[in-house]
Parts: sequence; structure tokens; C-alpha cells
Amino acid sequence: MNHKSKFSVLLFFLIVFSSLSFSSPINVSGGDDRSGFQADLIGNIDAVSGQIFQLLEAMPQDKMDWRPADGVRSVSEVYLHIAFSNYLILMSTGAEVPPEIAFDKMKAWDTQTMDKKEIAEILRTSFDKVKDLIKNTSDSDLELEMEVFGMKMSRRAFFMGMHGHMHEHLGQSIAYARMNGVTPPWSKE
Repeated sequence: MNHKSKFSVLLFFLIVFSSLSFSSPINVSGGDDRSGFQADLIGNIDAVSGQIFQLLEAMPQDKMDWRPADGVRSVSEVYLHIAFSNYLILMSTGAEVPPEIAFDKMKAWDTQTMDKKEIAEILRTSFDKVKDLIKNTSDSDLELEMEVFGMKMSRRAFFMGMHGHMHEHLGQSIAYARMNGVTPPWSKE
């Protein structure tokens, strides 16, 4: 099995098993009448973003500047990085990106605010734009080959990889919360 095939299999199982850990059911319809990959992906994005928003809400405002070590993203920077990455999805697929998103200034983007309400709005807008992009992607466009980070892949594989990235930062946010004495809300049930 070549490297690309191993990556695809690993990514598939990561998505499947991470989806099983949700305490609430995943909305596989994605909120519209679309079916197939796009609906499944939107449903999974709804689930992961829902947990991201729950964690953001649960974190005390005075912990938004907490970081586990020098040179590592703070709590607020992780959430803003997720939004930045959502806009990277748009840019990588050729979709329109708001002019204030400067991809050469990620550090400035990640440090723009520590206010939870502002961060929540930035995140919500970025997730909505990603879901709109996916809803408007045809089945044939999922097969389009693209090059991202020096790797060639289908648009479908790119979407799956970016979905995995969302889960990576959800996990990071869970660790940050627990290190600050915050139990993820869905773990309390």
C-alpha cells in the first residue's frame, strides 16, 4: 500500500471513530435535502463545530490567554486558527475569501482578539462559509484534482483532510479545557 493509500485509510478511520464519540446524534443531512458525501461531511462539521462552540462557551474569559508553554498557541489562538483554516479551505478551492483574510499573516489573524463573543462570531461565519462551499460542490467537482501543500489530491480528499484538522484542534481544545479545570459539557451527562 502506497503512502497516499495509507493516509486515505487512516483518515477514513479517524473520521469514523471520532464521529462515534459524539454524545449527540450527527445530523447527516447537513440541514438540507442533499444526500451523499456532501451531506455526511456537513453533518460531521455541524457535530465538531457544535463541540468547539460548547468548549468555547465553557472556557472562562480570563483563561483565553492561557497557553501550555511559550511559543504554543493560546486558547483564543486555537479557536481563531480553526476559523483561519476554514478560510484556507475556501482559498484552496478557488472560492471567494473575505478581503481581510491575509494568508501571509496567520500570526496576526490568530492574535486579533481574545474576546469569546467575537471569536464565536468569527468561527460561526467561517463554518457557515465552509458549509456553503460544500453544499454548492457538485459530485463531479469532488473528483477535481488539486494541489495543496505540495500534495496532489481530489477535492473530496482535501475536504476530508481539513475535516480531520478540525478534529485535531477540537482535541487540542479539550486538552486545554481540562488543563484549566473545565470539563467538556458533553462529558458531564
